[in-house]
Amino acid sequence: MMRRFATQKAGNDPTEYEDAAVVGVDIVAVADGATEAYSSGLWAQVLVEHLTQLPIDYRPDPPAIFWRRIAAARAVWEAQRPDPQRWHAKIKAAEGSAAAVALLVITRADQQFQALAIGDVIIVQIRGGHRILAWPLDDPDAFGYTPPLVRTHGAQQPLIQDLQGTWQDGDRFLVMSDALAAWALTCERAGQPIYETLLTLEDELSFAAFVTAARGAGMKNDDVTVVGYLTEARVPAREGG
Repeated sequence: MMRRFATQKAGNDPTEYEDAAVVGVDIVAVADGATEAYSSGLWAQVLVEHLTQLPIDYRPDPPAIFWRRIAAARAVWEAQRPDPQRWHAKIKAAEGSAAAVALLVITRADQQFQALAIGDVIIVQIRGGHRILAWPLDDPDAFGYTPPLVRTHGAQQPLIQDLQGTWQDGDRFLVMSDALAAWALTCERAGQPIYETLLTLEDELSFAAFVTAARGAGMKNDDVTVVGYLTEARVPAREGG
């Protein structure tokens, strides 16, 4: 079971939302487009779409498969990006776009997961009401203004973080863009974790109320995206089938 909630930065129009997420049966990808980059919302969307294309198995060489899919995404972004008209937009377009991204692939047969990430989108694993993993960052002070990013241009590639782990029935995962991720870790450090709250949000209205309250309490004003995932080893049979 998965739930996805998202909202733009306070004061912005929904069309200015620059995160993106794709949620499949056993795969989640969340990307956070860099605000200063050209058409970063489009790059975030193209990025997550390519990373979640079938087949979803990234083994036996996750980084190699990741970068092949990134190469295909770059070509699509270049073909679809808006044609800049003003001179400063032309400069931005020539520099390309950038985004942070995290990918979570669940394997039911052996109850393992594969995670890949560049930047400050994080994956949290909850078991028995307790966080047992926050990755690739687990310290709210580690979030800065210049995280590694996946770029549309340039030969230099950032180091990809690669993690393999296991899960148990009932484990829950959260995949969060940076503002919410840093806030969740800050709340946990203060002894007031918010993971259960995030996992039990019912609808967009409750999510909007949560974000408004969090921003009022100190969460960075940025685009916010969160996907919650409940693990099950076996998919229940459908009635009548």
